[in-house]
Formats: sequence, C-alpha cells, structure tokens
Amino acid sequence: MISSSQFSFRCRSSDGYTIIETTVVIVLVALLAAFSFQAIIMATDTYLTATQEYLEIFQEGKTALEKMAREIKETDPGSVSFGSGSVSFTKHTDHDTPEDSSLDVTFKQVGNTIERQTAAGDFTLTENVAGGSFSAAIDGNNVVTLNFTVAKGSGVINLRTAVLPRLPE
Repeated sequence: MISSSQFSFRCRSSDGYTIIETTVVIVLVALLAAFSFQAIIMATDTYLTATQEYLEIFQEGKTALEKMAREIKETDPGSVSFGSGSVSFTKHTDHDTPEDSSLDVTFKQVGNTIERQTAAGDFTLTENVAGGSFSAAIDGNNVVTLNFTVAKGSGVINLRTAVLPRLPE
C-alpha cells in the first residue's frame, strides 16, 4: 500500500505568473486602451462639429439682429409698418448709414434668407432662416420686436430682440 507521505504535492500558486501570461494581459489591456481612446476621439470630434455649427448659425443670426436693430433705432416709430415676413420704415435724414443714403428700408424674409432692401439694392443679412419664421411687431410703448429662427443641421436657434426707435430731436 502506498502511503500519502510518499506523494508530495507542491502548490505552484506561490511561484507567480509566467512571462506568457503577463504578456497576454499587457496586450489585452493595450487593445482595450486603444479602442477606448478611439471612442473618446470620435465623441470629441462629433461634439466639436456640432458646437461649431451651432455657434456659426448663432453668430450669423445675432449679427443680422444687431444690424436691423441699429437701423430701426434711426427711425421714427410712426414710420414703421409691418407685412407678412417683413418690416419697413423710413429713417431720419440725419441717420448714420454712410454707405447707403436711402431713407426707406425694408427687412424681408425671402426663402431662407433675410434681406435688407433699399433703393440702392438688396443685401442678404443672414441665411439659414427657417421658413416663415421672421416676424416683427410694435407694442404700445413703440418698442419694435424682431423674431426669427435660424436652423442648420440639427441646430435650431430662436432669436429675438427689441429696440426703441429714437424720436427726432
């Protein structure tokens, strides 16, 4: 009969990992890191593209609103008239628009643009305007409110400003 003392079992767990096991683990971790890094790069690129598009249409629309407000400020509140998708007015004779001496000005939505129309010609103020979104109104205090929506790709921005035309001195 063989006794249990004749067989010796050694536990190899205290010997550590082999070089092959260590190498496999390092390779797997490196692959996971590479895929994670690629996913982060793609997400960042998508975010930057969307943000750039949003800021581009916002800045274009904001600039158009500022130009319209500046010109409406140079008019008498009684000369402002409104149409469907347009606002017309007559500026004071001492207005501050040196490149265009026209007194009669109309801001009108034409397709997906808002144009500044005068006797000197038409000028596009902004593009990417949502269809039928341009509107203007005047309240009891003679404050003119301008509204429109710019849209491009997934970015949709509602823009609004209010301006008080100055009374002649």
